Order: sequence, then structure tokens, then C-alpha cells
Amino acid sequence: MFENPARGINGCGSGRVGWLRCSGLAAVALLWAAVALALATPGVAQAANCSLADYDYNGACGPEFEMPAWGDGGGWTNPSKYSTIHLADLTGNGVDELIGRNDDGLEIWTFDTTVGQWRPAVGADGNPEVLTDFRSPLPSEAGPNWNQPQYYRTIQAADLDGPGHGADIIARFPTGVRVYRYTPPAGTKSIDGGSWKLVSENGPFSDMGGSVTDPSTSQTMQVMGATASSPAILIAQGCSSSPSCGAPGTQAYKWTGSGWVSIGPTLAPYEVDPRYYLDLRVAMLTTPGPSNARTPAVIYRTPRGLGAEVYNGSQWKYLVAPPEAAGDCPIATPTVLRSPTSPQRFGTIVA
Repeated sequence: MFENPARGINGCGSGRVGWLRCSGLAAVALLWAAVALALATPGVAQAANCSLADYDYNGACGPEFEMPAWGDGGGWTNPSKYSTIHLADLTGNGVDELIGRNDDGLEIWTFDTTVGQWRPAVGADGNPEVLTDFRSPLPSEAGPNWNQPQYYRTIQAADLDGPGHGADIIARFPTGVRVYRYTPPAGTKSIDGGSWKLVSENGPFSDMGGSVTDPSTSQTMQVMGATASSPAILIAQGCSSSPSCGAPGTQAYKWTGSGWVSIGPTLAPYEVDPRYYLDLRVAMLTTPGPSNARTPAVIYRTPRGLGAEVYNGSQWKYLVAPPEAAGDCPIATPTVLRSPTSPQRFGTIVA
């Protein structure tokens, strides 16, 4: 029997090549020995269950998280879809749902902890909950539709009736702002088995009122949810709901429980430049006083600096008035807020 000189007696070969071959084989053998030892160890044995699909929510491997099919291949490169994704507690149970506008309408998704996956919320009729009023138009349909930014940019959610209630869905339609509300099954706060209802329509900021294609309206429309001391507030820059709205400005409305009542215009100036109107914000501020009540406020930036005003129940009053003349900054306005012209700065104010 002849030996291969290149392999040597031990089958590894001689020299540097043979040493590397043998050391490689030894490393593989050691690796398999380590795996066998780990599998025999009780503390690690559970890891092997991953190969047995132990993906329960509380399982050793955890769940394989599923998400809505909102990928680029499904058309979600369109801003009329991806810009409408929000998280909101629609039932008041302290758990957020996921909403987003697809071609069929506004979809409602819930995270099901029993299976560790997102899934569509199911209505009383046994079908996925979809608000079809927000659907994309058919090719044969003309006129205003949800592919247009003056509408899809305004989709949002807010708690209009105060803490403990579920959030409502608010959006601007051609006829004005609408409010949609979810009602859970009696005695529960479940997102499944309930129903959706249009509770308010023909609100402010209709197309007839001048809020048609002006981006300063759709990009500034905001709702601040109600608190224990204040009703929900709706603001947007633009005309009021009347066709003869007069001088445009920042209009404000409060929620009455069934509709919107004007409490504006505010003192904020009308701005046509996105460097300023993109920094318009509605907020709830704690004002000094014995009760430290939270008060509706509007915060905005002008070419001369930052302004802030509060609603005292009957009128808007300056909390911080913007400087009156260019270069005159009598108030403590941060320098970066005076005249930022870079998009990395404007539009970044958060209240």
C-alpha cells in the first residue's frame, strides 16, 4: 500500500499546508463538540427549540413579528400612503393601534399579543376594519380625492373628549373637517367587534372657504387633544369656513362634543413662506397661577423671532410677543429661532 507523499502518514500532509489542513479539521471538531455540550446543558437546551418553531409570544425564541404589507412593492412609495401612518389609542385602553391609508381606505391594525403579530382589527361584521371614505379614486373618477396632499396631509388622531376616551380620527375633506369615532362592543375597550361612525362633518377649512390647494393650510392643520381643564383645539393657517373669510390668518376652533366652534383667529400672522408656517404649533402649556391649569397655546416663528400666545377662555393673548422690528429682540428668543433659512432648522420646532 502506497502513501501519498503530499498527504503524509496522518492524511494531513506535511509542511505549512498540511498544518493548516489539520488545524482546520481540529477546529471543526472542537466546534461540534461545543455544540453537543451546549445541547446537553439544561440552561441552553431551550435555544434548540428555535429549530422546532418555538415562536410563541412568551416562548424561548420570541415571536416572528409580522407587519402590515406596507412595503414599496405594495405601492407605499406614494406619500398619500406612507405619510398617513400613525399610532393612536382608539379605544382608551392604553394600547395604541396602527393606522395608515391604503387604496381601499384607512386601515386599522392591532398588535395581538396571543400570537405576537400585527393583524387587521376586525369589525362587528367579521371583516377587517377599513374606513372606505379615505379610499383612492377609481381611474374613471374625477374631482377631489385622497391622492391629493391638501387632503391626505391632514389625516391625524386625537382624543377629543379628554383622558380615558379613545382617540378620534380627524381629516379635512372638500366639505370641511370630519371626525370619525370608534365604538367598542358594550362593556369592553376592544378594538375588535365594534363599529365606526362619522360623528361630525362639514367642519371648518372647506374648499369653499379657501382651503383648496394652499399647502400652508394642509401642512399646519393640527389637533391638540382635550385635557381635564381644556377642550380639544383645532388650528390651521388659512381662511375660516365662510367663503368671505376676509383677511387670512391662523384660525382656531374648540371641540364641543359634536362639532367645532370658532375661538379665533389667533394673533399669529399669516405666513406664505414655509420657513415660517412649518413652525406653527398648537400645544397645551401650564400657565402660572394657583391651579397651574393647562391652557391652549399657539407657538410660531416669524422672521424676527419666536412668538407664543394662550387662550384664556375668551380671547387669545400674548404669552411671548415676537419682536416688533427686524433686529430688535427684547424678548429671550433663542438666536437660532430668529431667522433660520436652512431646512435643517425650520420646521423642527416641537411643543
